[in-house]
Amino acid sequence: MSNSIEWQQRYRRDFEELRSVFSAAAEHRSEREHFDAATGELGWVLYERDVMHDAVNRLRARLGRGPVTEDDVLRVERSASGHIDYAQKFALGCADLVHEESFARA
Repeated sequence: MSNSIEWQQRYRRDFEELRSVFSAAAEHRSEREHFDAATGELGWVLYERDVMHDAVNRLRARLGRGPVTEDDVLRVERSASGHIDYAQKFALGCADLVHEESFARA
């Protein structure tokens, strides 16, 4: 049971960190209101996704797990897109990526 409690505490800590990382990145949206010519996406969308990708892989490394791909984070970001609680859903999906062992790559 203590393993479950420890896992929940780690998950909650990582979720809160990811939410904080996202919030800090989102504060700079006004600096990235251009559209990227290659993707057609807003610069702030690309920036926030990149920041979250780095944060997920940093937290995974802390757990001894391999990195996830940008596509993994893109999938999570797109599943959160359009929701009123987008920031929370994106951070929660990223926390799932951190703790999902099936994403471990050799």
